[in-house]
Amino acid sequence: MVELHSWITISETYEICEEDDDRVIQNLNQIIQGLRYIDVSIKVTNGEYYIEFSLYTNHFSADVKEYLNFFSEVGKIAKGSYGLVYLYNDEDETHCNEFQILRLSRGEVRKYDDRILSPFVPTIEDVDTELIQD
Repeated sequence: MVELHSWITISETYEICEEDDDRVIQNLNQIIQGLRYIDVSIKVTNGEYYIEFSLYTNHFSADVKEYLNFFSEVGKIAKGSYGLVYLYNDEDETHCNEFQILRLSRGEVRKYDDRILSPFVPTIEDVDTELIQD
């Protein structure tokens, strides 16, 4: 099972100045139109552009990979953008019982260990003690 939740605030630059949002949004929309497996859209509220996205799938498949690549691409196109991906992948041998956090800031994506919802068992799910007993 893969569970992914993400948000991105889109900004051309992290410096305080006038931004060329139209060009950035146009470039991002071109990338979005080329996506094959996921449905992402840019929203705007109070003049701020952002993306919210969630995904539930049985396996770490093309849709998950496509979103993670897109998340990274946003940072390359709009270096002032920032956001998070909260990812749970029970097939990941190293992180099968925990969420991973991917942080986008200053054009770079970095991975962090989660301490809020992890470990998945017993923080979220209980262990079936009847199965453990002899």
